[in-house]
Amino acid sequence: MRTLIPPRIPSVTRMPITPMPSYCYRRIAVVRALLFICVQLFTIRIWKTHSNLSDAHKTRLYLDIGDTVTVNDADTSTANTGSGNVNNAELLPAAPDNTSNTSEPCALLFFGVVKDFKSTILPSIRKNIIKPNQHCDIFLYTNNLTVVPKNPRSLESGAHASNVTDAYLLVADNDDVEDHIVIESMESFYSKRGEVLNRTRKNFHRDWGECCVSHDNMIKQWNSIEGAWNLMRAHEKKIQSVSAGLAMSLSSNGNGTIDNDKESTSTSIPYYKYVGLFRMDVFFVTPIEVSGAVAVVAKFSSAYGYNDRIFYGEYKWAKVWATKRFGFIPDFEEKYMLDPKQEGHNRPVAGFHAEFFLKNMMDHYKVPVMKSERDCFMRVRSGARIMQADCQDLPEFDSMNKVAKYLPDGIDLVDKGWIGSTEGLETNITKG
Repeated sequence: MRTLIPPRIPSVTRMPITPMPSYCYRRIAVVRALLFICVQLFTIRIWKTHSNLSDAHKTRLYLDIGDTVTVNDADTSTANTGSGNVNNAELLPAAPDNTSNTSEPCALLFFGVVKDFKSTILPSIRKNIIKPNQHCDIFLYTNNLTVVPKNPRSLESGAHASNVTDAYLLVADNDDVEDHIVIESMESFYSKRGEVLNRTRKNFHRDWGECCVSHDNMIKQWNSIEGAWNLMRAHEKKIQSVSAGLAMSLSSNGNGTIDNDKESTSTSIPYYKYVGLFRMDVFFVTPIEVSGAVAVVAKFSSAYGYNDRIFYGEYKWAKVWATKRFGFIPDFEEKYMLDPKQEGHNRPVAGFHAEFFLKNMMDHYKVPVMKSERDCFMRVRSGARIMQADCQDLPEFDSMNKVAKYLPDGIDLVDKGWIGSTEGLETNITKG
């Protein structure tokens, strides 16, 4: 019987596999990162162009300042409180030529109540806030008030409508407009801040009159300030998420593995370097440049503390000014607050007094506050009335005649408060 012998298979010599050099992995990572950025930018552009805005919002985006706003949305529909432009805007001080620090990202945050906004306030914001800071992003947070609340202390009769939708005119240049504005319902505010209101009302500032219109307005302002900051922060994270893709790609270890430590910190580092926060029911008289500032408040109307109507400066100090108020309440009550039920020389700031509270908070967090001697802005009351005495602590505005030349036509000048400067009085008030 024959034995079958399998055919002989020739041996195969295998070539050794040479590992890819590490620089090839780095080049691949860079290419991946560039492709990722291109896709992200294209996606964002498409998203902005085709964002799902309501018809009412689309109507509001491209209005000129002299147009009438018409809105059919029942939740935000209000009466128009004014029309026309500021006739003598050329009398206002020219904004500085902002040529320094223009490469540094910055944000302008507006908070408070919308009243006489389109006809009186918006032109002054455009001239003296936006023009000197054209490279800054703009954010706005307000409440959906259809009528300006009655407050005899503030000369508000409660008879004037608040056209809250005019606020969209401030952010109309943004394609992603809904990322830059929030109009919060009053139901949402009371649900979120009801506990704080009940707690702090027990020690309301007695010199503001009976509880609790002025006190509640202070808490509403705190909520609006913090809301504007959170709105900016959400947009900031969206910006950072794009750059995070590049950071993740470049942080690969040569074998495609991501460095998780770098990924987790990609959105924790601030994007904006400078932030300005501005109450938006005021008429801005002098230009304000945000970039390059450290921690600035207005010098006038300190009222035994710090003027709480604007702040601008570095991100870290703006964050304290904008976000620490509610968390500071227990410390204030325990360490700094003066008993509002006791009579005596401390009565002017006893209880929850806005400016006194702010000064103690900023000092508590060791913020290097500087008082500006050139910033002037005046509160606007509904019905196109301007509190022309607001800047009286500044030599340039210490009389009605000096103030009048800066104000627009067609408004009433409210002669209230010409009683002399209160500058420096904050050093005379201490607890204990």
